Amino acid sequence: IQVVSNLQLQETGKLNLRDALQELVPSYYNSGGWVGQAGEAVKSASLRGLNGDQTLVLVNGERRHATSLIFYGAPTNNGASPVDLDLIPASAIDHIEILSDGAAAQYGSDAIAGVINVILKGGADGSNASFTYGRYASSPSGDLAAYGDTEQALFDIGVPLGDLGGFIHFSADLAFHDNTNTLGPATPYNPTYGVTSKIANYTELYLPGDPREFTASRYVGDQGLPLSQTYNFGYNAELPLTDDIQAYSFATLSHQFALNFGIARPASSKQNIPSVY
Repeated sequence: IQVVSNLQLQETGKLNLRDALQELVPSYYNSGGWVGQAGEAVKSASLRGLNGDQTLVLVNGERRHATSLIFYGAPTNNGASPVDLDLIPASAIDHIEILSDGAAAQYGSDAIAGVINVILKGGADGSNASFTYGRYASSPSGDLAAYGDTEQALFDIGVPLGDLGGFIHFSADLAFHDNTNTLGPATPYNPTYGVTSKIANYTELYLPGDPREFTASRYVGDQGLPLSQTYNFGYNAELPLTDDIQAYSFATLSHQFALNFGIARPASSKQNIPSVY
């Protein structure tokens, strides 16, 4: 079992749990980036290159719920409905225990690839807060440039509970990500080869004979990370009742909005019917 501490997660400089684990765990695969379709809004993770829903995610040893979306378009995750790690507040994590061996005999088929157990912060002492801002330095998309501006605020605090050493620890993460656009200009149309040529490398934006083909901007599409707004809140509480019995409770509450663009379809696309277009 590999144990990853909260300090190690912070020292990676990454803004979310997924990216931080990729820096620290060799067998871990992070399916971030552009994946298309419903997978845009779900950022999952997997171990040993297997599907995301074959990696069991626990929080304080309890099974974490999966996402309601069917993941589509990402390597190793097609058809999966995995856990969305972006909805676990990063500020709430004390450490992570990772079992990179299959554990299906103990937990079931969702542990074929291994287990990620997220242990939440406890204790009544201490508080932390941080704010991060960043963006990409360049965008290859010309008129439609988008730099992925990102702001993230994290906060957590512990409060005593009762007279027997109990506690309740609150955490909150707020993250705002603008979209990126990594799609450069469409290759200029070369009329020398004609519209039926199989050797020419060009993109025809309009139907044959349309003069706009030679004056239109070649920056016509968006492809990249989605715009997203994520609000994560959580608590972890323990209350000793006797020397041998204690009550415990923990929960997270999240809201996420994500928006991304479909691939641009030019007038000349074979997916169009010219007489209708």
